[in-house]
Amino acid sequence: LVHMSAAMHRYVVVPQRSHLVAPMPSTVHEQRHISAVSPALVHSRWPRYMKQSSAHFLPTPQAKYLASPHFSFVAPTASGKRRLVSPVACDVPRVGGERVEIGDPIICRDEASNAWWRATVKEVRGEQILVHYMGCDDAWDTWMDASSPDIARVEASEADRAAFQQDDMEAGLDDMELLEKYRRQQWEANSRWQLNVFAQGQLGSWEGVCTPYAAEVSPSGGVEMLPQPSAPCSSHAAVEKNNAVECSETGHDARLALNMQLTPSSFDREKGCMTVGTAYTMSRRLDAEAAGGLLIEVGLREKAQRVRCKFLYLPDDESRGSGPAQMLRLEKLAVVRENVVGTAAPAASPPGGGLYDPPPGDRTNYFSLYCEDGLTLVFPTTCATDAAGFISVDWTAGAMRYQADRKFHQLDSSLASLELTEISAADAETYLPDFNTGQ
Repeated sequence: LVHMSAAMHRYVVVPQRSHLVAPMPSTVHEQRHISAVSPALVHSRWPRYMKQSSAHFLPTPQAKYLASPHFSFVAPTASGKRRLVSPVACDVPRVGGERVEIGDPIICRDEASNAWWRATVKEVRGEQILVHYMGCDDAWDTWMDASSPDIARVEASEADRAAFQQDDMEAGLDDMELLEKYRRQQWEANSRWQLNVFAQGQLGSWEGVCTPYAAEVSPSGGVEMLPQPSAPCSSHAAVEKNNAVECSETGHDARLALNMQLTPSSFDREKGCMTVGTAYTMSRRLDAEAAGGLLIEVGLREKAQRVRCKFLYLPDDESRGSGPAQMLRLEKLAVVRENVVGTAAPAASPPGGGLYDPPPGDRTNYFSLYCEDGLTLVFPTTCATDAAGFISVDWTAGAMRYQADRKFHQLDSSLASLELTEISAADAETYLPDFNTGQ
């Protein structure tokens, strides 16, 4: 989903696996015959006759023999009279001006979904054809006029290409099983695409400073985030021989490190890893290091600089082992400011001033942290493992302002969505967000 308002863009990845997208015709030939009837086809067949006889085209009224494209022409006779001639007599069905036979591959537009489906010609009856949608039960077969603009031919080079609409599924699958297999195929393709997007935005060697914060209970019973001494840090991401992305980092608490190998299967909502634009989020369970612990990272990049925010949650001592819906408390937070090795670190800038587009919902037990260099973090300090919520990072970097929202249905390693909002920093105070009303 892409939302645009003035100079503002919003990109949302919602991994619900519930939206199926059928491919539109991919060749010029197919698009030409879908969009309109083209006289070029008739011209190419009659150039010499038209030139020598001074014949001209005119619309055909209700003619018995109607060609596709729908054109006739007036031809002079020896007596000087003119007669109406149809370029091709349509006693057989024709799609795009070419004859079709049983078994020919076509694509057909479904009016309800406005999607183009791969199909074949199952039967022929006069100028009509029986359309069989690939991968669908015969109950969906439909009789249609071959001249319908909702039917187009498939190029020979495309006929055998695997696509979303295909009939190479195992026999015996019912509609729900078939739908689930389509969804899985689409999600696997999306996962490969996300790995590629992550690699394009995050590969390379980085160096910078890590500033940790410790969550402490204040005398009043609230939570304070106490900054700890900053330390140099570095990270590296590279593509390995197996096309996986190897990520490593040093310079801070080992529990906060995300040294991991990313493959297409890593980008899954259950595993909590996702990317959109120059933003990404990851998560890792800490069952070995801290029973039931959870590490979440949200990162943003702007040109040669990057900010990574790490949130370490541990089970609350009082709720440890008390049941499936335990309470998690924030133990530690770290802000990593980095730049590409060999580039200069940006000059210091004022602290962040809040979120550009605050997510809706209950803010009980949430904390807002305003950090130097235009950074604002909003996150829960305690949260039940079965409660929904969000972690937001708002960052002004140079001329741009970004906000990344990791939303979850439950505070574990999974996520519901990753949302990225981009806007010019100069416009952020003028064009306020109103996404709920679509303005």
